[in-house]
Amino acid sequence: MNSKDWKNQIIASREAQESNVFIISTPDHKREKELEDFLKTLKLRGMDEKTTPRLLRADAFEGLFEWDRQEEEWKQLQATEESPFGSTSADLASTAREADKIVKEETAYLVIRGVTTPELARSITLALQNWSTHEALTGNFSTVFVVTQDAYLFDDHTRRIAVLVEPPYSTEEERKTIVENIAKRVKATYDELIVSASRGLTLHDLETCTFKSIASTKPRKITLEAITNMKMATMRKAGYELVYPRLGWEAIGGYATLKQYFSNHVIEIIKDDIARKWGVGASRGIMLFGIGGTGKTLFAKAMAKELGLPFIKISSTELFGGIVGESERKVRNLTKVAEENAPCIVFIDEIDQIAMKRGMVLSTDSGVSRRVQNMLMDWMGDDERKAIIVGATNLMPQLDDAFIRAGRFDDKIPLLPPDTEARRDILRVHSQVMRNIPLSLTPEEEEKIVEDTSLYTGAEIELLVVSSARIARTRKQTSVDMTCIQEAFEVNPINFTRRTKEIEEFIRETKEAQNYNVKLLEEQLNAILQFQKKEAKDRLSKIVETFGE
Repeated sequence: MNSKDWKNQIIASREAQESNVFIISTPDHKREKELEDFLKTLKLRGMDEKTTPRLLRADAFEGLFEWDRQEEEWKQLQATEESPFGSTSADLASTAREADKIVKEETAYLVIRGVTTPELARSITLALQNWSTHEALTGNFSTVFVVTQDAYLFDDHTRRIAVLVEPPYSTEEERKTIVENIAKRVKATYDELIVSASRGLTLHDLETCTFKSIASTKPRKITLEAITNMKMATMRKAGYELVYPRLGWEAIGGYATLKQYFSNHVIEIIKDDIARKWGVGASRGIMLFGIGGTGKTLFAKAMAKELGLPFIKISSTELFGGIVGESERKVRNLTKVAEENAPCIVFIDEIDQIAMKRGMVLSTDSGVSRRVQNMLMDWMGDDERKAIIVGATNLMPQLDDAFIRAGRFDDKIPLLPPDTEARRDILRVHSQVMRNIPLSLTPEEEEKIVEDTSLYTGAEIELLVVSSARIARTRKQTSVDMTCIQEAFEVNPINFTRRTKEIEEFIRETKEAQNYNVKLLEEQLNAILQFQKKEAKDRLSKIVETFGE
């Protein structure tokens, strides 16, 4: 949608008499100002040429105002009667009743703003329902616009009889104009990437971070860092984490087969012009599943880096709020934010919390989980969706079949603990790539560490490296030697019997699942079995038997 589309939608819907009421859903107060400026000159087709519509503003806090076209200022018609610290819902209802007389007797555009709570929405619901099809408004072209951050503050019936308009956060053209005008006004420089990098920011947020950057740099400059920081800050306010990963596949030790699969089937397909011409795109839904610590989050981040896309992370538990309707609001906001920032990767950790099978949902849930799940399924099944969704779970069998079916999650990727070569690589990555930990190890000692970490997950090997470094520093050593590693093994041991059963159960459950990637599971298991010494192979014997059943 470009900057004119949402205004054209208003004109087309009103002239078609779809409704006399419009709900403008936007978090940006600059869009509100833009709407008022648009209405100052709007003449609808069929309206008497001599008619100049009155422009009214109803504010939940301040009362009723009218735009004086001669003096070009807002003049108050009715002030709120209550104290500023009193009930604004009663004030807004009173203001709506006062405006009702005007919109039914004369041609007028009424903009209602400041509707930020369910109470305020309910206070004008009856008025909106009355106005939406009232013959007086239809006949004289009076139109009511409610500006709110969340259209779902209103009930289903009110939303259905109104026209919902959702202006974009910002368009490329608008962002370019804002940056160019500000830079010219204050004689600042900026990188051409600023315009594309600021995708997903509202007009107000872009102006704010632009001025902040100029104020904090000498010579004056609009920096990419300022844009990134603003996007991260707005995401945190919304309850999400926005990350621009620094490292790609180099941050993941081993797993060459999986890296190659993602490169061939996701990254290269997205960049392939011929595939795009064929109408073939990469999977927009990827499910990573495996025992805890196998690097599901790390894989998703690395893929985002390889694609050059922003990475939006959300924990499924954060989607559930304590207030009625809060969870649904968060999901709607997530889909809006993700699409405004698209293309991007949306990573949902512990997705089993919102995608459980019907019989596993608690009876005290009141239907919230099902509603949230249905909303996400609708989004994932949307052909227009641009965001790539990556889910992660340790509990694949608990996921609802409809949620993870083909078309929503086309790729279901199992992750096993790292093989011998991967463990050797992970040891290097977490000591030399992710950190700068000097190791004083002979080749024989390094091989023993690789052998002794058989069936360790990547996260457990990382903990081993970090714990060894801490031990070395408590001893005032300038490097980590084998004695530090051995003590770290003793401090952080794993139960190999339990781990073997855990992997065995994982493989059994995976084989019972639908549409998982069998080839990747086979290749990972074969890689784990290669180059193992007798002790490790004994641990894996039951797993081999399970896979061959």
